[in-house]
Amino acid sequence: MGTAENIRKDVLKAVRKYYQEAKKRNTYIPGKTLINYAGRIYDEKEMVNLVDASLDFWLTAGRYAREFEQKLADFLGVKYTVLTNSGSSANLLAISALTSPLLKEKQLKPDDEVITTACGFPTTLNPILQNNLVPVFIDVDLGTYNIRTEFLTKALTKKTRAIFVPHTLGNPVNIETISQFAKKHNLWFVEDNCIDGERCSVVRVDGEIQILTIEEIYERFLEQNYKSLEILSHGEIFKEEDINSLSAEFNNNLSKRQLSIIDLHKKYQGDTKKIITEIGISSASYYCSVWEIRKKMKEFSAVKYKWSKVKKVIFKGKSDVVKITQNFGQTCVTADHRLMVLEEANLSEKNTNSFICDKDKFVTMLLTDNAKEEVVDIAQYLEGYSQENGNIKYDNGWVWFEYTKKCWKGKITELPKIKRYYKGSDLERLCALFGLYCSEGSCGHELRFNSTNYSDIEMIGRYIKAISNLKSIRTSSADDRSLKKTIRGKEFNSNKIIFLVNMGHELINILFSKLGGGDSFNKKVPSFIFNLSRKYMKIYYNYYIKGDGCRKSNGELDFVITTASIKMAAGVNLLNNLLFKKHSRIIISKGKYYDISPVKSLKYIKKKVNKIENIKDVKVYDIIVDGTSTFVDACGNVLLHNCDALGSKYKGKFTGTFGHIATFSFYPAHHITMGEGGALATNDPLLRRLILSFRDWGRDCWCEPGHDDTCQRRFSWQLGKLPFGYDHKYTYSHIGYNLKVTDLQAAIGVAQLEKLPAFIKARQDNFAFLSKLFKKYESYFILPQPTRQSEPSWFGFPLMVQKKAPFTRADIVNCLEENKIATRMLFGGNLTKQPAYEGMKYRVVGKLDNTDLVMNNLFWIGVYPGITKEKLTYIARTLTGFMEQL
Repeated sequence: MGTAENIRKDVLKAVRKYYQEAKKRNTYIPGKTLINYAGRIYDEKEMVNLVDASLDFWLTAGRYAREFEQKLADFLGVKYTVLTNSGSSANLLAISALTSPLLKEKQLKPDDEVITTACGFPTTLNPILQNNLVPVFIDVDLGTYNIRTEFLTKALTKKTRAIFVPHTLGNPVNIETISQFAKKHNLWFVEDNCIDGERCSVVRVDGEIQILTIEEIYERFLEQNYKSLEILSHGEIFKEEDINSLSAEFNNNLSKRQLSIIDLHKKYQGDTKKIITEIGISSASYYCSVWEIRKKMKEFSAVKYKWSKVKKVIFKGKSDVVKITQNFGQTCVTADHRLMVLEEANLSEKNTNSFICDKDKFVTMLLTDNAKEEVVDIAQYLEGYSQENGNIKYDNGWVWFEYTKKCWKGKITELPKIKRYYKGSDLERLCALFGLYCSEGSCGHELRFNSTNYSDIEMIGRYIKAISNLKSIRTSSADDRSLKKTIRGKEFNSNKIIFLVNMGHELINILFSKLGGGDSFNKKVPSFIFNLSRKYMKIYYNYYIKGDGCRKSNGELDFVITTASIKMAAGVNLLNNLLFKKHSRIIISKGKYYDISPVKSLKYIKKKVNKIENIKDVKVYDIIVDGTSTFVDACGNVLLHNCDALGSKYKGKFTGTFGHIATFSFYPAHHITMGEGGALATNDPLLRRLILSFRDWGRDCWCEPGHDDTCQRRFSWQLGKLPFGYDHKYTYSHIGYNLKVTDLQAAIGVAQLEKLPAFIKARQDNFAFLSKLFKKYESYFILPQPTRQSEPSWFGFPLMVQKKAPFTRADIVNCLEENKIATRMLFGGNLTKQPAYEGMKYRVVGKLDNTDLVMNNLFWIGVYPGITKEKLTYIARTLTGFMEQL
């Protein structure tokens, strides 16, 4: 370790010691020490992080900013968060991003209307005015102090383009009603929302086969946290052994074009693009000729696939798509996407519109690639996993969950452990356990397997003991014979006794939920299964088929698998291809269920289209792959690839998009603090890019500070009237700002974020105490009411003094303030009456009577974690004294 690193350690050690000494001076004295309405709660961790960041002397956003953004996104359950220098800036960026011309018809323009409330903080209103938009004010409900959703329809005009409302004092607005209204009228709603792309494809990340959605492939591509990213593509038309075994007699049956194709296939090693270019024919003609060749060869089994490097993944925005369902599968594509279709044994190329009109059929190809791994290192799949109470650790022999808190009551040597490496019989047991888990298991507070066959339960217990250090496994049973069950609307009597094996160990839960999915809708074939040799894949497959998710008939492949997870469906379909090399198509949607029906021969492919549906607002992506014109989705569809196929009429520019943004403030008074600071959250990659642009001077480039050429086209852009190749880092597509956060602020935020769950609980506990206290005086106050079906993390405790009360707001506020209990008004009250907004252009729907009541009669006191039980007791005593004097 170098001298500088040793000095850094000493400095940080001294910081910890300083904090311990400094905090001794903080003593609370009732009646003399102010009980603030809010405040910063911190310890030595924030101080250490702050000094640590200062020693880096990276003064703009850096490593701590990246860490905070990722952890906040994980906490919220959103895909992206963007840090900025304040909550006010976050609001400004949220509205400004929606004014981008890249949003086309969805762009907010001057004089467009934004629905909001006049009851709140100016930073909700200011960005609307600063972007020359017109605020439309709706009154609030008493008790929740959130927007009255019953007035939304009355507020709607042709100019209405967005809804921008705060969650007052942490109490959520009626999100369901507002979301439905926004969706119905194609409005922006500034609130976070998650839309997952469902299309799956087979990829290979650093040599490991995985099933990922197209959206996940896009995210992985953006992150660039891999050495190689490849997608299964439609590569060589023939197997080499097919070409080498062609006889002269067979060649005599081929046309000149067909002979040329075979010769060029050898010459260019199956590179379709080069073959087509040299012959000078269309891709449709080429594929028809290939199909005729294979027909003459009487070899319909498989077109050989290859792995192609993913060169680029583009998010094209939201678009309408067409879902085409056949009795053996379905796919979703845009109307102008091109597909490979089968017409009278001829393979041809058609766009989706033509396909719909002609009711053509898809072609299913096969995956013949097969991995040969015989050993699994489970640590590589669990490495880096952590949660609030601990994280995964491992050595050369074992993997375990190491607790950071005193959650484990036993000896450290008794911690549950699982083996790290699996081969031979251990690997067979692991594959069998995951097969049964994916069909019969669940993870909640504990891992559970269930079966009507007690011998299976016994086997599960033996296998888990064999791969772990667990000495005993808990089993139980449930008699369902008297119960009635309903499946897909049909009721029947159960005649089963269900046997269960339960394990409450955190480590076992993590193993199965992380690798096999946590619930029915997220189940998946573990990635390591695809990389094993045929023997082990078949063990997993057979134990999965053994479960209740399957209905078996005659024949090895004659069954239907029912699953609620599209990834599970796609994964089992891939195993069908890898193991049996049979044509198989999946997904016939039935509500939230998906049926997988293996198709055993080519004749099953020639069946009719059952249904064609138009679906609105689906995320559309484009994948550019290396050296090929097609790629393959995980359901077996071969999709002719064209980089302009999805959204091509916009020439690569983003379409108008409907998305949601959430904003946060990290001011010292708020839930967590950076001193100053804020963030935005979104699930939409385009909105994230626009937010970054407006935050970072309005530049078109999205490189992080200190990084260059993230797009790999830094000197290859042609934008505006600039010369071709003008430096992308100095190209500006918006009139933006410099609103970045510093790494010093983010360093504090990283430490604060660890405390957030505890902060939330403390706020809820303090709110509950005050609710009980003021309940006795309910005749004098309107007490705060949580929005229905919500669990607020309250910012404060609002109190509306009723007109019939024998005191005024001023009376009780003066009493509390004189006794060192801080109070606050509800921010700006009625903003339309603030001097700053005199002469502003706005519209009011109905009246703002309740907003005026808030302005005149409401105040609030704090519930932040710094208000201890001692302080709450003092507040109660002061309030009781005030009431007794009335």
